[in-house]
Amino acid sequence: MKLSIRRPLMAAAVLIAAGTLAAAAAHAEPGKYGKEHHAGCETKHKLHKHERHGGKHWIKDLTAEQKTEMSRLRVELKKELASLEAAVDLRETDVRNQIASDSPDRNAISKLASEISGLKAKSLETKYDHMIKVRSLLTPEQKLEFDASVLSGGGHGSWKR
Repeated sequence: MKLSIRRPLMAAAVLIAAGTLAAAAAHAEPGKYGKEHHAGCETKHKLHKHERHGGKHWIKDLTAEQKTEMSRLRVELKKELASLEAAVDLRETDVRNQIASDSPDRNAISKLASEISGLKAKSLETKYDHMIKVRSLLTPEQKLEFDASVLSGGGHGSWKR
């Protein structure tokens, strides 16, 4: 008997909640949380993108040659990271397949987990090596600002995940 009373009460509660949400949405100010609300945010973020991530003032002072070499290094980094990420994805797929099989091989899963850890470590080493290469291109003045950025946690990119 209690079960038959609970269902209509639950249905009524759901309908009241849905109606309240619909009414609130209908009476909300148009554009309150749309583009008008965030007017200027895009410009602020674009203008201060580097400052938000540890103060990368050193980027502004790069010569054309430095920019060209850094672009080349960035492409090289992205290629290597893409390769490592693909290898990690492949091994993670293998792990999921092992787990979903009728008789998962724990030794194979352990081996794959070690491989995944190694690939992720290689990815971090690659990123840090890239930062060292970038730093080697800088003048002593630029290095001071780069170092301050790295030490404050900003680094040379968004490596934190």
